[in-house]
Amino acid sequence: MTPGIEKAQPSRMCVACRGRSAKAELLRFVRTSAGEVVFDPQARLFGRSAYLCRTLTCVEQARRKRLLERHLRSNVGEGIWQELEGLGE
Repeated sequence: MTPGIEKAQPSRMCVACRGRSAKAELLRFVRTSAGEVVFDPQARLFGRSAYLCRTLTCVEQARRKRLLERHLRSNVGEGIWQELEGLGE
């Protein structure tokens, strides 16, 4: 690799604000093969995924408009939203 040239970072889109950010800066949610939606902080799980910004505005909008459910095509349990509230504290 040539010195001084940075490798491009993968970017993803927030399902709430539709803004693009580096993959590492977003919260990742995955629908597993069992149909369960889980928070994936290490981005290691397989399955259909959706990303959210780490802002309270995007989290509230995703919850109010049921954007994770729509994108992942599965029900999001109350535990996911409680876990997100715990991250904000």
